[in-house]
Amino acid sequence: LISVYPNPSSGIFNIYLNNIPKYDIILSDITGKILFEDKNTNGVTNYPLNLERFSNGIYFLKVLTKNKIFTKKLILNK
Repeated sequence: LISVYPNPSSGIFNIYLNNIPKYDIILSDITGKILFEDKNTNGVTNYPLNLERFSNGIYFLKVLTKNKIFTKKLILNK
């Protein structure tokens, strides 16, 4: 249902959400600190996530849908 590419990335991650009409996105660092949140209700299937302003490292992306929570590890390597 959900894929993220490219991963690792130098800054722009594309989040592909297949047939998910309503979802929330939460980005956190390795300590669990929330860095970014977006509530999306318009059914966009390709969501670009720009991490160029953040430092190299590992981040965690949570996609919350009505019934499930998906977690992906993102590697930022500029």
